[in-house]
Amino acid sequence: MPKGGRDGGRQARRRRLYKSIMAARASLLDYSPYVANHAPPPAPERLPPPASVLEALLQAVKQTRREGEFGIEKLSCLDVDGAIAELEGRTLLEEAVRRGHSGVVNQLMRAGVDPTWRVDAPPPDEALAARLDATRLVVANAGDAQMSFHIMEIIDARLRWRSLEDRDALGACVFCGAEKPKAGVAYRCKKHVACEACCWNNCGASKLDMTLAPRRRLMLAQKVWVGCPCCPRAASARNLADVPPDAATLMPHFDANDDNNNHEEEESLPPEEIARRSRARYDVVNETPRAKEKLHFTALPHHLAQRQHLGLTRAHRDERMFDAASTGDVYRLAALIEVGCDICCRDDAGRTPLLIAAAYDHADAVRLLLRCGAQLDEVDNGGHAARDAASSRSASQALAVIDEWTGHLSAEQWSSRSKTSASTAGVAEPRGAAEACQRALSRLEPGRSTSSAIRLLNTPVDSLAYPTYEVDGIFDEAFLAALEAMGNSLPRHCARLGRGRGSGNTDAIRISYFDATGIVSRGIASALAGARAMDPKFPLSAVQPNVKFLVYECDGGKLVPHTDLSKTCDETGMHTTHTLIIYLTGGPNSGGETVMLKKLPKVHEFNEETAPATNAGELHRLYRSACTSCCEGTYDEAMPRRGRLFVFPHDAPHLAMPVLKAPKLILRAEAY
Repeated sequence: MPKGGRDGGRQARRRRLYKSIMAARASLLDYSPYVANHAPPPAPERLPPPASVLEALLQAVKQTRREGEFGIEKLSCLDVDGAIAELEGRTLLEEAVRRGHSGVVNQLMRAGVDPTWRVDAPPPDEALAARLDATRLVVANAGDAQMSFHIMEIIDARLRWRSLEDRDALGACVFCGAEKPKAGVAYRCKKHVACEACCWNNCGASKLDMTLAPRRRLMLAQKVWVGCPCCPRAASARNLADVPPDAATLMPHFDANDDNNNHEEEESLPPEEIARRSRARYDVVNETPRAKEKLHFTALPHHLAQRQHLGLTRAHRDERMFDAASTGDVYRLAALIEVGCDICCRDDAGRTPLLIAAAYDHADAVRLLLRCGAQLDEVDNGGHAARDAASSRSASQALAVIDEWTGHLSAEQWSSRSKTSASTAGVAEPRGAAEACQRALSRLEPGRSTSSAIRLLNTPVDSLAYPTYEVDGIFDEAFLAALEAMGNSLPRHCARLGRGRGSGNTDAIRISYFDATGIVSRGIASALAGARAMDPKFPLSAVQPNVKFLVYECDGGKLVPHTDLSKTCDETGMHTTHTLIIYLTGGPNSGGETVMLKKLPKVHEFNEETAPATNAGELHRLYRSACTSCCEGTYDEAMPRRGRLFVFPHDAPHLAMPVLKAPKLILRAEAY
């Protein structure tokens, strides 16, 4: 088989499947400009299933472990929402719930089946409102296992309602007070009923507002309870294991194989001992991933679903720690600590899970991490500790937990922790230069100078919705000097770029920085406002707080052709559309131009074209030639110049020409 033939076919099928799933979900989703700033894909035309297909689906739902018949791509094109005569008026989804086939329920939901459809539906307006509210629960980033659990619980309550002989004896709806609920549900406690629309709309503790950022929605998803809101959870749950423990008092539990360990003693274990036990398990995890264990899909409540897929390597564990801390998922954090993790692991910006949780005001997560040995005086690359991030970002709840915790520590305990932390901080120890830069930035108000100029670069016709701009004179010199000093003082990470599509080797050193205080972000936002004042069509208004300084320390440093990836802002839920570059060094004949390409070339062809170069000047000349021969030419380019702001769409192919006069320092961020 030709090289890439099998993989290419598999990737094409995955792309078609992804498009069909997203299109199917578009038929249900209530898209909002606050959720995503991209137009949803068109919904496919869903046709009634042929008799033979319907018969196969019915046979599959009546048998165990026949989820394979429910192909998502096939189901997304079939209208299987309605009642089926062979199932005594039940829908296909209701029959799967009745038989307890959670795998089939998951497949149907992923294909876009409407869970609110029922024979005794309310009038159209109420039905539409119920569908929208149901969708908010379904797409709340809860994961397939939790989504299926919620759907099965509500539909099971619907089926229980239909089997009631004397519905009036159970009283009015527990939510709206309607004396005779229409299209109701009956809770497992056998004491209360509710309108199904009210059940979808309330879901226990809180509504899942789709106008919130995705990570905030996930935080609310942890608190969703679809059982009876009037009875104790233990009385209205299927079993006691489905009742989530109290997040405020949650603690990890180690198994009985640990020495001198039981659940009673764990409550009194010192934080350092919990961190030591978890780190001991973390240290024996293989660096090379093992074969994934194939598990039969099971619908689970959130606190149990988060105990699955905890990572096969240490790097996987670290990534899941960061994700759980950013969403405030205490159940995920507790599970990771139990199986083994590094409580004080660091991301590219030097942030620990405690600092991330404090920055996003997740009080329960901060409390759990502190109880399990997280260090308060650990700092990131910019010298920020958890309390600094919480205070700067007005995270009042997390700040209260931190202050309460520090009040419980004696002077001797605090001194010993500080010494331990300082000896293990490594590259993230506080740096006076970075702190001085922060003070300098805090005194500055960057704005438009009298010599500001803006230029719309030559772009392809089909990319006019995402124009490319070059802006000069928009930053004060003092602001640029402070940024340059900060970039030079932050610790160097020798991680190479190369994450974008088609990227390869680069000579840029990446220095990640988390703008915990918001000073850099506010300064750039002020400059973007100045650019919009010069050109009302300027598309950007804000940047992500995670920025990177790129340093080219030697002549000949370059960046091969590639495209960038869009990111989702944790606080606003908006998807970034543009890459933003601020040149902090540069001048005439210094090289390092950012070139916008007409086509993304094949990496090996481009590398072969530029391989004969022996010095920076010759490499620069060969890059010019390769732009024409391999990339079908260029649209435009931005010359490095101190203070120049350059923005371009993520999906635009581009490269950085070899540097002729090193060093070259730029600040890179994602903007929207």
